[in-house]
Parts: sequence; structure tokens; C-alpha cells
Amino acid sequence: MYSVFRNLAIIMISAKFFGLVARKCKAPQVVGEIIAGLLIGPCLLNLVHTSDTIEIFAEIGVVLLMFTTGLGTNLKELLRAGPIATLVACVGGGTLLYSLFYGFSAVGSPEFYKALFIGTIMTATSVSITVATLQELGHLKSFLGTTIVSAAVIDDVIGIVVLT
Repeated sequence: MYSVFRNLAIIMISAKFFGLVARKCKAPQVVGEIIAGLLIGPCLLNLVHTSDTIEIFAEIGVVLLMFTTGLGTNLKELLRAGPIATLVACVGGGTLLYSLFYGFSAVGSPEFYKALFIGTIMTATSVSITVATLQELGHLKSFLGTTIVSAAVIDDVIGIVVLT
């Protein structure tokens, strides 16, 4: 029972500490938080083990972050960014990168679909990390921020569809 509170304390203290260190290094706080997770998790120091309770708290954190993002999102701006965001999500860097290495193929050919599939896998994003970074930098409510978040969401939906 007490190990859950110990683990939560270790997670919160190390995430805050490394987040502040990342900010001092002019990097987004989320970078420091990810580094903290790598350090205290099973990869390196093994101070915190994944458990059902920790996973539930993590999911609650992501839900709260996305909910607050939704509260601050302007639907008119989202719709205005829609066409550009869709273009960014569909053309995506992964498909382009794959095509640069292995050659461009005609639309509808097996090689084109292979490039599209590999590109979809390569460009999967974590919307919550994107949102946290844009929010910290103060660009979440700008047109660029809205376009990036919209493209990330569309990209993830396309990825789910293509992979299923």
C-alpha cells in the first residue's frame, strides 16, 4: 500500500526536478519529465516499477491534459486550420522520407501503398506531448499551434485506420 505513495512521490519529485532542469537548458519541460521516467524506471535505476495504480494515474494525467486542451480550443480556429492540417497529416514527413530513400511510386501502386504504410508508422505522434510542449511555449492557441495539434490528431486517426 505504501509503495504506491512512495512511487508517486518519486515520480512527482523527479519529474518536477528534471522538468526544471530542462527548462533551464531552454528545452520544453516535457523533455525533462521523459528523461526522469527513463532514469527512475526499469531502464536505469529501477526505483519505480510499473503497476496498475501508476498506469491509472498516468491515464488520468493524460485525460486531464487533453481535457484542458479541449477547454481552451477555439472550434472556429480548428476548422480554419482543418484543410492545412489535413494536408500536413496526409502528406506527412514519413511517407516523403520513405519515398526519398526508396523512390517515388505512382499512386495506387504496391510501392506507393508500402510508402504510405511505412510513413504512417513513422509519423505517429503523441498528441499529449505535442500539446504540453506548445502550451509551455505559449503557441497552443495560435494558428500554427492549432494547425500542429489538428494535424497530429488527424495523423493519429489516419494511423489507426491504416494499421487496422
